[in-house]
Amino acid sequence: MSTDRDLTLYLYASLDSLLKIIETGKLKVSLPWGTNDITEGVPRNEQVRNYQTEAYGYICLSDNCTSPAMWGYYADRGRGACLVFRFKWLQPCEQNQNKEIIAWKIAHPVPKKVVWMPGKLYQVEYGEERSVFKSAEDILRYKSSDWKHEREYRYITPLADTKLENIIDTSYGKTGLYFVTDFTKYIAGIILGPRCQLQPIDVIEYVKKYTPKNKDPHISPDVDVVKAKFSPDLYSFIRQDDSPLAITGQSLTPSSPKPPFTWKKTED
Repeated sequence: MSTDRDLTLYLYASLDSLLKIIETGKLKVSLPWGTNDITEGVPRNEQVRNYQTEAYGYICLSDNCTSPAMWGYYADRGRGACLVFRFKWLQPCEQNQNKEIIAWKIAHPVPKKVVWMPGKLYQVEYGEERSVFKSAEDILRYKSSDWKHEREYRYITPLADTKLENIIDTSYGKTGLYFVTDFTKYIAGIILGPRCQLQPIDVIEYVKKYTPKNKDPHISPDVDVVKAKFSPDLYSFIRQDDSPLAITGQSLTPSSPKPPFTWKKTED
C-alpha cells in the first residue's frame, strides 16, 4: 500500500562535491569501514565489525539544515552546500518493538518506472549500549549517542546495486568508489553556505549546463537554490532575505496521496 507521507531530508557537501553531483547525477556511497565513527557496525561483545556489513553502503542524510556543527565539518566550514531531498512516496517496511516505523522503501523518482529503489531509508537510533547483531542493515542504523546531534537518516543499500568506479586491484581484491544514480532526481533544492563563493544564479546555470537533452535530468532545472547567512541572534542559519531556511520543493509535491500508477508488492 502506498502512503501520502513525504519526507524532506538534507545532505551536506563541499562545493567540489556539489558540482560533481550536478555534473554526473551520482551520489557517493559511504562504506562502514571508512567513516569517522570507529565503532561503526561493531556489535555488542565484539571488537571488530561483522563481515556481513561490508556488503552494504549508505548515504547519510539529516532532518536538520541549520546545524553549525554539520555546516562546519561536512560542508567545508560553510563554504559548501546542503542539498535538499524531498521524497514523494514512501512505504513503511519495518517497525521496532514499539510499533514505530523505522524504515521505508522509496519509490523510483521516475513515475513510469514502477519499481522501488534497491535500498531502504532508516531513521538512525542512538544509545549508550551497542546493539546485538541481527542483520547488517539493522546494526548500521544504530550509533553512539555522541552522534545524536546529527539527527541522521540513512539510505542503506547493497553494494551490489551500486556502480563501482575508479577500480583498483589490491591484495584484498578489487576496490574503488561506489555510487548510486537516480537518487539526485529527488533533489528539491540547494542551500549554499554563507561562505560559499557561488551565488544561486551560478548554481542554477550550472544545473542547466548539465541537464541532458532528451533524457530525464539528473536534477530538475527548476531546482530552488538559495543562499544562507548566519542568524543574527541564534547559533543557526537563515536565508539572505531573512526568511527561515527551508525549501518546500513544491515541484516535487505529489498532486494526490496516491502515485499515478499501481505499486508492485514490496519485498521485505
